[in-house]
Amino acid sequence: MKRSAVTQRCMWPNWSKRPVVIAFCLQVVLSGCTGSGSRIQRQSIAVVNNEALTLEVFSKRLADKLKVYDAAGAKSSQNIERAKSEIIADFLQSTLIKQWAKEKGLGPTKEEVDAEAALVRKQYPDDLTFRESLSSQGVTFSEWNASLEPIITQRKLFEWIRKQITQPTDEEMLSYFKANQKDYSRKEQIKISQIVVSKQEKATQVLELLKKGKDFSEVAKDFSESEERTQGGLVGWVQRGDFQAFDEAFSKRPGQFTGVIESPFGYHIIQVLERRSSGELKFVEVKDTIHARIIADREQAFYSKWLNDQIKDAHFSKNAELLKSLRVETVLN
Repeated sequence: MKRSAVTQRCMWPNWSKRPVVIAFCLQVVLSGCTGSGSRIQRQSIAVVNNEALTLEVFSKRLADKLKVYDAAGAKSSQNIERAKSEIIADFLQSTLIKQWAKEKGLGPTKEEVDAEAALVRKQYPDDLTFRESLSSQGVTFSEWNASLEPIITQRKLFEWIRKQITQPTDEEMLSYFKANQKDYSRKEQIKISQIVVSKQEKATQVLELLKKGKDFSEVAKDFSESEERTQGGLVGWVQRGDFQAFDEAFSKRPGQFTGVIESPFGYHIIQVLERRSSGELKFVEVKDTIHARIIADREQAFYSKWLNDQIKDAHFSKNAELLKSLRVETVLN
């Protein structure tokens, strides 16, 4: 029985208990096939309205999805079948969105793709670092650039959907609030500022300054090592259970501060600014949240119906026999 190696991606297993890290390659192979490799790779795994997902592209995506597993996990039939199903579903959805956008004249323009690319590349210090990042992921610049188009297209679809959504009335929001009132209660809350340092000795020195009457916000600006230092240590409102170090401040009254509290992030000194008691929230306090929740639910429902309608009208097929014949092998380097 012959087999053709369709694609090969190098991986590193997560065998943390082993003293030696062993590199392996993930290889997607096709059993029982004959013919030239290029002809085999051009075979269609799935087709949506005459747009095909080739075996070559599918195999690359399958290898990429299985990268997250170690050698044993990458060969698990359950993981492989799940990955196959996800790839087919993603292809169906993204292709229908692209075809719909093209029909509506909403496809991404070159200017939009260039602008999106510029936003991403600004996150890197220079072009060399950016391209090295792509190379480390096994992605070419042209592949990465092409991947921006479906992102822009999907964004345009969602913008179009938002325009179709009816805004909820006050009566609808109030009705939603009454039906879900148990979800709109507030735990006890405190508004706090904090000073965080990395050394216990420094924290003790800071605490002594506060005990001598130094202004908390000024001390935070001078000594704190956390990002809130520029706002005088202001964290804002927190509720009991958010973070263990903050919980210790709930015994303090407004204006008081804690002693030194150790956490995985360093040594904290926390000042309480205001308090809110626990209890049920009023409609006016959560009206904006409810508005956003209803809009999100309506957008999701609209999108689900839209996608189902697109699928019903589409000509979709997949090559089950070809899918079944794909196997994954791991080869130690």
